Amino acid sequence: MLLVLLLLTACVSNPRRVDPLGVVPDDFSVDLTILARPEGARADQRTSRMMLEADGSLRYETRRGLGPNTVPPLVRRLDREQMARVWDSASRAGLTDPASGDVEADLRRVNPPSRRGTVWLLAMTGNHERWMFIRTAEGDTQPDAAIISFGRELAVLAWAPDEQRLVAAVEPLRWDYGPDPWASYRGEEAVLVASAMPKPAPVVQPAPKPAPAPVVKPVPKPAPKPAPVVQPTPKPTPKPTPAPVVKPVPKPAPQPAPVVKPVPKPAPKPAPVVKPAPVVKPAPKPAPVVKPVPKPTPKPAPVVKPVPKPTPKPAPVVKPAPKPSWPIDVRRIHVVWGVQHPDLPSLSTCDRQSLPLVLRGHTLRVSPSTGTSSFVTISSINESGGAKVDSKVVDELTKSVIQCTEFSGLIGSRVAGMLQQGSKPTDPFDLWLVVEVPMPGGTRSTDLPKQLLQLPATSSATP
Repeated sequence: MLLVLLLLTACVSNPRRVDPLGVVPDDFSVDLTILARPEGARADQRTSRMMLEADGSLRYETRRGLGPNTVPPLVRRLDREQMARVWDSASRAGLTDPASGDVEADLRRVNPPSRRGTVWLLAMTGNHERWMFIRTAEGDTQPDAAIISFGRELAVLAWAPDEQRLVAAVEPLRWDYGPDPWASYRGEEAVLVASAMPKPAPVVQPAPKPAPAPVVKPVPKPAPKPAPVVQPTPKPTPKPTPAPVVKPVPKPAPQPAPVVKPVPKPAPKPAPVVKPAPVVKPAPKPAPVVKPVPKPTPKPAPVVKPVPKPTPKPAPVVKPAPKPSWPIDVRRIHVVWGVQHPDLPSLSTCDRQSLPLVLRGHTLRVSPSTGTSSFVTISSINESGGAKVDSKVVDELTKSVIQCTEFSGLIGSRVAGMLQQGSKPTDPFDLWLVVEVPMPGGTRSTDLPKQLLQLPATSSATP
């Protein structure tokens, strides 16, 4: 009987433990803002911002003027086991139940304490839900112990110290040998610290003996070399040149003189008899007949007909493009940031977020039952070639984008719907959902189209 009781006690004292790594939701995130005035020494008594994202990124910053919309810098990245510990601490403090959160909490409309007090703004995300807590305290009091314990654990993980301590890297040496300042309190006379400390006797080292002077030996001079004997160079004996032999030139033999024959003279010819030329009288030339040249008949001047002026064509009547009206045929839906900042996350997750809409044929309508899940997303609408939407559908799209940005830790975002006309007036429109968020240091986005149209006024009747 005693053995059975011991076994039952052992079973009761050792309950079954649940694996903490399997309990943590994949989208678990924490957003904590502490507004304190005046600021205290501890980490939970200073104005600070702490954000734990779903991928384990832990952000922390403490300074005056912080608010729920400030994104602090990245401090470290937690692993899966550390994320499980944070979830377990939040569960023990009763912060993981969405039903325990404040239903009407709006972190964007909370004012900081005016004189003395503390305000804690906590937003939790998990299992595709988001719930918030607002805790205030006046004077020197603090909010409940559960939320303070959870906030201090996050501050420890972010390496936030309670006090700023300055530690000297090198221990200083005291060279001021003044009187002992505590001697008068002990009833003693002031004693010089330098005289109390025995000084070692100086060690007298003997002077080094002078080294003996080196003996300089005389360097022997080299013996002079004898002068070289110069012998005269013998001159070469000239050889006799033989005289050239001159041969006598033979004289030419005398030739006989040529015989000159006499040339005979020609016989004289008789002179020719010149006859007188006959006298030829020129015949009289007839006088030329001059015919009067007829005057040319003047041609009549050409009749210049006036060129008729072209009839001006009437200017084409430009019909103004019809203004959009509900329902609107939308070809594609774009979700973009209105500002540019390196800390802004990607909006691609908003395109895959499930919407409470129903796509029938080519028309989108709001789902009548809010409890049923819908598989309609912005990506599926674009893949199907768009659809006809009304004002209620655009409102649901805007709410889903705001909820998506709040899941990322950006509080206070606004979404503006704009239309882009196609190349022809009969083409469908493109719906642009421009997300505006107050980001310090952000610049206006340059990726938006230049000509965007406003949405038509909301009609009371549903088309």
